[in-house]
Order: sequence, then C-alpha cells, then structure tokens
Amino acid sequence: MKLSKAFWATFMGFLFFLSCAETSSVTYTLGPEKNVAMEELIQKFHGLSDYIWIDCRPYEDYQQGHIPGALHHWREETSDELGNVLPKNLLEELFSKKGIDPTKQFILYDDHGASESARLWWIFHSYGFDNVQIMDGSFSAWKELGGQVDASFPEVAPVFFEFEEYTLAATSIVYEELVEQLSSNSDLVLLDNRSMEEYHGLMIKEGAERGGNIPGSIHLDFIDMLRSIEERDFRFQPLDSLKAIFNPIIPSLETPVIVYCHSGARSAQVAFVLTQLLGYKNVKNYDGSWREWSQRSEQ
Repeated sequence: MKLSKAFWATFMGFLFFLSCAETSSVTYTLGPEKNVAMEELIQKFHGLSDYIWIDCRPYEDYQQGHIPGALHHWREETSDELGNVLPKNLLEELFSKKGIDPTKQFILYDDHGASESARLWWIFHSYGFDNVQIMDGSFSAWKELGGQVDASFPEVAPVFFEFEEYTLAATSIVYEELVEQLSSNSDLVLLDNRSMEEYHGLMIKEGAERGGNIPGSIHLDFIDMLRSIEERDFRFQPLDSLKAIFNPIIPSLETPVIVYCHSGARSAQVAFVLTQLLGYKNVKNYDGSWREWSQRSEQ
C-alpha cells in the first residue's frame, strides 16, 4: 500500500513532537555515515546543538527561512574570479569570520541535489578536514516533513579556523595535469556530470567560451545520483542503484577517476557519492571544469 505525502508529513510531525517533548535535554551524536537521513535529523534536532548546520543555498533563499541556527555559505564566497577554490589562507580567514568552529561536526544542506553542499564538503575534505556530513534530501523536503524553520539570523562569533593538513592535490586536478593524464593514462575514466544539453554543446552556460565536452569524457548527469527529480525527491539513490550506475563504467575501486561539470559543484556531488558512499579510492574533481577547459583548450 502506497502512503500519501500527507500521511508522511503528519507522521514525521508526530515524531518531531515526541522528540521535542521527551528528548529536549538529550544530546545526540550522529553515526559516522557522511550521508545522514533527513528523518533522523528532524527527530533528533533538539539533541544536535553541538553540531554546526550550514545552509548552502543562495542568500535570498536563506533570508526567507532556514534550519534554526544554520550559518550561511554560498559557493562564490570560496571561489576566485574564475570560479576556482580560494587558497588555503583565504579559506581559513573566511571560515574564521563565519564562526565555523573547526572542533565541531558540520551538517550541510541545500536545495539543489546536494551539489552545493558537496562543493563545500569537497573543500573541507580537500584540506584534510573530514568532520562533515550532508543531509540526505532538500531543504524543501525538510519543511514538508515538519522540520523546524526560522528566518532569524544566528549570532556569529568569530573563531580561529585552521586546516591542519593540505591534501588538495589528492582530491583535485588542475588543467595542465588533466591534459597530461588524458594523453598518458589509458586507465583514466573521465566523467562529465553536466546535463546532456551542455555535454552536446546545445546549452552554453555563463563563463564558458564555447559548447561541447572534454574529449574522451563519459556523460553522467549528477541528477542520476538522485531518486527522482520529477517528484523533487533529492535524496541519493540506494547504494545498490548507485553501484549499478558505476560498475559498468569504472572497472575497480582503484581505477583513476576524474569528474567535472561547469564549475566544480555538480562534479563535487558525484565525487562525494564515489568516495564517501561507494568507496572509490582514486577520485579527483577538476575544479576548473568546462568553464576553464573551454577557454584554454582548442579541442
């Protein structure tokens, strides 16, 4: 029997009521999974006060309402004029001003299939900071399931944020390295995570010099990682479904994989799926993506 959305909304609201009434003084610790079920977060919300929530949607959306206490982050804040991630010292300065305490655990969310959350996750992950989890689902679904929403702005106290490690080279690749890899590494799998229209040059987004794709790339839209765009179910697909997508195109967990999109966000979502959900060991995100490739390469 298929239960209606109204039933699930009522049911989740009831669970949320119970969590408020019975566990408001309880402190919870989430499991180690990088992808956390939204239902669990709603039920345990009042016991997660030690976690830092980060809203990765555009600022106008954040202003209209967000998860109570959530700090705001938008991709452009951590990108240079070309869209590439800022240097380590500028990232540390930014996160310090935002009050992002490096001793805490972070929960990230957005409303765009986890691509914006994954972009921020990838930055933290690239600099060896892995106390980061992503909410499985969208902010819109959070509201529909009875999750709390607040339009007030949390007080932000600056902190000292510093990355202890520098591992960017292990998780990303720059243009020159990609060119060399494409000509010398026959085992490389290159995935284009944009829409089919972008891949075939039928759509050219702002910042790109021309349309098309990087030669040798396999098209795999980032939305294929999600359950149903049509029904706005932005949760990740079950693991078996994700494995069925990647097993035919990536021979092993050790195979070198490079992902790219237009500006490194959608591809960060695929990198998150590959490394954090499926256990692939050798995945790099081409941060410059098609925006840079279209300007620098003649192919």
